[in-house]
Amino acid sequence: MSTSHGHHDAHAHTHDAPDAPDAWHVHTTDEPLPQQAHTSEVDSHRTILYGTVGFIIIVVTTVATWEYFKSYTTQLRIQREEQVDMHVKALEARTKTLAELRAGPADHVASDGSIQVPKSVASQRVMEKYGK
Repeated sequence: MSTSHGHHDAHAHTHDAPDAPDAWHVHTTDEPLPQQAHTSEVDSHRTILYGTVGFIIIVVTTVATWEYFKSYTTQLRIQREEQVDMHVKALEARTKTLAELRAGPADHVASDGSIQVPKSVASQRVMEKYGK
């Protein structure tokens, strides 16, 4: 038989020897006694209370953030899609123009409150405004 069919681990990596312990790991007899464990007894009621309060804070913060962004996107959608601002500006311009026309000569205001400007006067106003 040949010796080439030995163990399969023959070429496996060999681990390095551990380092010598440093000064932190070496304990001497002149050291004081170790401290007692800081949390050897856990107050489960306090832990549950803090966990519950923390959970409530997270839920309230999440809901408040959700509502804020829902309100913000609703306002943004109204401004962009329904163009409320443009509608308000158009109403203001219409009201101003109607007031100016009604303040003009009394013969332009009909009995039903509508404004009727003769063509000659209207064309003269257009030429004055845009003809310059």
